[in-house]
Amino acid sequence: MSEESVCKYQEITMIARDGATAWTCSACGETWFLPNGTTPQENNMNYCPNCGRKIGKYIPLRIDTEENVE
Repeated sequence: MSEESVCKYQEITMIARDGATAWTCSACGETWFLPNGTTPQENNMNYCPNCGRKIGKYIPLRIDTEENVE
């Protein structure tokens, strides 16, 4: 599969929407809200519903805490 047909899905910070999480596609920029803080994997999202590219990597939102800040 070529690099052009693969995308990354990154969790982004958005104003809370009934506990939903927001994920955006690196290829088309479309943002998807998923219910109850679930991930694309938990919703069986293997391809972007907008551009059809295979999701090659999921990047969760990193929340800095005292333990993981250098």
